[in-house]
Amino acid sequence: MNLFKPIEGRSRDLINVKSVQKVKLKEEYSKIVNSRCQYMDRSKMDKPMSRTIACLKCKGFASIIGRTEDFRYIVKCCKCGVYTITAKEEVRARKEYTRRMKELAQRIRQRSSLKYEGKFCCPKCGRDVTELYTLELKELYKRIYLWHKNVEPRLIETQRPSTSEYRIVYKEYVSDLPFPEKATVADIAHVAYHTIKGLMEWSYWIKDEHCYYMHCYAHVIAHRLTSKHYDFPMLRGLAEESPLWRKYPGPYP
Repeated sequence: MNLFKPIEGRSRDLINVKSVQKVKLKEEYSKIVNSRCQYMDRSKMDKPMSRTIACLKCKGFASIIGRTEDFRYIVKCCKCGVYTITAKEEVRARKEYTRRMKELAQRIRQRSSLKYEGKFCCPKCGRDVTELYTLELKELYKRIYLWHKNVEPRLIETQRPSTSEYRIVYKEYVSDLPFPEKATVADIAHVAYHTIKGLMEWSYWIKDEHCYYMHCYAHVIAHRLTSKHYDFPMLRGLAEESPLWRKYPGPYP
């Protein structure tokens, strides 16, 4: 008896079983894929990614303009120029851009809600400045005065070149500022005016030890003196009455 004699019809049955198993595996795989994809937003999958990201070298924004052969991203920034970043840096820049956009949206919501809660908010950054309205004008002037008297030179070096006339006149201006006890309303208006658009404008977006920006103090002073945040002609009229205006008229380029 030949033990190795194949049984009739067995090879066909094996082929049929294998083909049926393949079909079943394909069906199960398609079910799994469809069940996973039903929870995903197809519009987001087909939508291309934005080219706008946060610049990793400065506080501004940049755009992706292409890729290199070694899979690096080519980024263009208005301040920093054109440079390349890696894939990890690109992910970090996108997360930073998303975080900044969320903060901006939160500031806008906070600015609109504070108006209805009886609070005061800064017209530029949306920060709650109700505490500053409880202080006297001389106290607001004193904070600006002490901050500029004790500021580190490296801060202004990052904003203006060392050979610029702006820095030379700024140092003379700070040295000529009157003491807070002797400052008049015209002197306070003069300092607020130069903080918004003058010799102290370089510190516009810098915080002090009280976690307020310099422009917060200037706009609060302008609001209390002119009843408006952006009434610059009226604020300038008050600043022109100060003796400082003869030597330091504004705005300074």
